[in-house]
Amino acid sequence: MVYGSLHFITFDGTEYSFRALGEFVILRLSSASGSNIFTLQGQIEKLQTVAREIIDVPVVVRMAAFHQGIGKVVYENKQSFAVHCRSVNRCAAVYASGLRVVVWRSEGYRQLAAMVEVPENFYRRTVGLMGLWSTNHSDDFLMSNWTPRSTKPYQLAVKVSDGQTSSLFTPVLRVCNCLNGGTCLYDSVAENHLQGKFQVVGCLCPKGYSGMFCGNTTNTCRGKPCFRGVQCDPKSGPDQFSCGDCPGNTVSNGKQGYKCFEYLCSPPFTFPCHKDAECLSAKLSYSCTCKPGFSGDGYNCTDVDECAELMACNNATHECLNKHGSFGCKCRYEDGCYNMFNLSVNWTNERTTGREQLDDILTKGFANKYYNISLKDASNPGMEEYRLNVSSDTPHWYIQDYLTRISGYYGINSVEIDLDECKANETGCVSPAVCTNTYGGYLCVCNGTTVVDGILGLVLGIGIPLLLLLLLAVLLCLCCCKKTVTGLPHLMPDYIQQQYNPPPFNYADPALQYMSHCSPRVLDNVM
Repeated sequence: MVYGSLHFITFDGTEYSFRALGEFVILRLSSASGSNIFTLQGQIEKLQTVAREIIDVPVVVRMAAFHQGIGKVVYENKQSFAVHCRSVNRCAAVYASGLRVVVWRSEGYRQLAAMVEVPENFYRRTVGLMGLWSTNHSDDFLMSNWTPRSTKPYQLAVKVSDGQTSSLFTPVLRVCNCLNGGTCLYDSVAENHLQGKFQVVGCLCPKGYSGMFCGNTTNTCRGKPCFRGVQCDPKSGPDQFSCGDCPGNTVSNGKQGYKCFEYLCSPPFTFPCHKDAECLSAKLSYSCTCKPGFSGDGYNCTDVDECAELMACNNATHECLNKHGSFGCKCRYEDGCYNMFNLSVNWTNERTTGREQLDDILTKGFANKYYNISLKDASNPGMEEYRLNVSSDTPHWYIQDYLTRISGYYGINSVEIDLDECKANETGCVSPAVCTNTYGGYLCVCNGTTVVDGILGLVLGIGIPLLLLLLLAVLLCLCCCKKTVTGLPHLMPDYIQQQYNPPPFNYADPALQYMSHCSPRVLDNVM
């Protein structure tokens, strides 16, 4: 489109102003073979008003259109095209190929404007001031018959003359010199020469090439693609390299030296052993060993039943419980399998690590017998007091005798073991219960007896009178009842004695089984 004084819009949408005077090709369309099909020319002069006043701005004052086989456009109908004028100021020409040209004149001025609609078959076949139709702004005004041979800077001068006037201008040359398939970046200028009149654009290089114009092969080894410590050797092709051998005790997975792994037993390699086995890797080999508590060859591991051994638990007070890969010892008694003592120690020198030192001493002296020790608040001046737990078969005098014998080696002045939790006020007895000390523990006693004794006394105190009353009731019942006597030989006929009681006396005979009654009864005429 051309309009105003003087503005153009190319087919690719580039807007620019034109200041030259003379006759110019606004648009030329060519065929596939390059022959001219249509030309639209325009004469550019200074603006002149109706009053013949001259204004120093360029405008199009005349236009002429030529079409192959038709000739110059005139205001009359001809075959293969039509001209339609709505008024003397606006006309439109439509051609059989689909080309459409609209020309109009501004009121009050000798000034023309035009809009051209071109069919798609002329894509990339347009030249002139309306540019090359290619959907690319950067090549609107590149001449197809002139190509720079190098990037050596030079200046191009263009002179336009119609015999009476002439114009001289120097265009900005922007050239591209991308190599190896690089893409020209016309919006990015890499070099400027001749005060900006000669420019070399930048390049977007493909993978494997670098440099301003993509002329260098990329040295991939500069990015250190190999495993740490492995040598990288670049190759001639783009993005080509090779790596040396993996360092000792490592192995590659895929490309040699590119990635090295320290163990075949760890990812990305699949774990080769049984889930209950340990894997040991050495370069390209490995070995599998079942974990402690399991048996097998490392590829198949089964749990070992430690409780099947005779002495899995060292003390008869504990029961062995087999677990997956291990075992445990559970106390057989509900009241615990340990003795608890209060230990008082007087150290030669004051120290803050007394509990840790005693823990070490007892661990060495009572293997599998000593459990734990904890620090208590001291009740005696100069003494440190501890709560000591040992196995139930370890009496207190074992502990005291051992600590007394080794006291000189560890700076211990004196040792006391208090067995009385009641005296130390460490029991859970609630008033009015009284605490009674026992070996390795204590009991809560109510009114001088244990809780069990109290309950037994309560049962006996009520049960004995009730029992006496019951006996008295039985005696009274017997007194008011006559009891038949059985088994007396002088009161029974001879035939009964001989029949039912042959010697020896048969106490299981049913005839001797009689019950007592409360009313008189006659048996064999005996009252």
